[in-house]
Amino acid sequence: MGKAFFNNAEVAFLQEYLDEWMSLKRGNDGLSATERIKSRNRLVRRVIEEFYEAFPKRDSTQNDPTEETYSQEEREGLYARLKEWFNNCTREKGGRERRAIKKIKKTITARILISKHYTKDISPIAQRIRSEDPSLSRIAARNKATTQFIEEMKVEDPDEYERFQVLAWDVRQAAQTDYAEKSEEALRE
Repeated sequence: MGKAFFNNAEVAFLQEYLDEWMSLKRGNDGLSATERIKSRNRLVRRVIEEFYEAFPKRDSTQNDPTEETYSQEEREGLYARLKEWFNNCTREKGGRERRAIKKIKKTITARILISKHYTKDISPIAQRIRSEDPSLSRIAARNKATTQFIEEMKVEDPDEYERFQVLAWDVRQAAQTDYAEKSEEALRE
């Protein structure tokens, strides 16, 4: 196993900034997402400055190279490494995978699946709607066309619409399944 990039004293130093990082990450401060990112970037730059003040042995611009001194490559990568460290230390339990499951559960619907599957059929309807009402945006026309297409499908082919409803439900259920916990036999089924 490789040597840790930060020693225990450095980790303790960095942990002092976790609360500030979390407050900038949450977004309940009235800042836009862009401003929050800029604020976090400023924090990382400030932490780097204070890090080199607290641990001058790590700074190759102030000392002759030793085993503890960061190389030029490590110095250049410190910004990205610190951002990654802060993100890893403040990530919610389950991380990205858990958030992705929640998102899939909320967003996969029969409407979305129909819209993607029948895009070639819906596009001409959207163009016709937009030509009838040029004030509509493309998205609004597309949404109206999708709604119209689905309403026609419900009347003309209710079995097909039901198939998409079942498919959307199956996708949501599959997204919530943790396949890591399943046995090999269960996965083969």
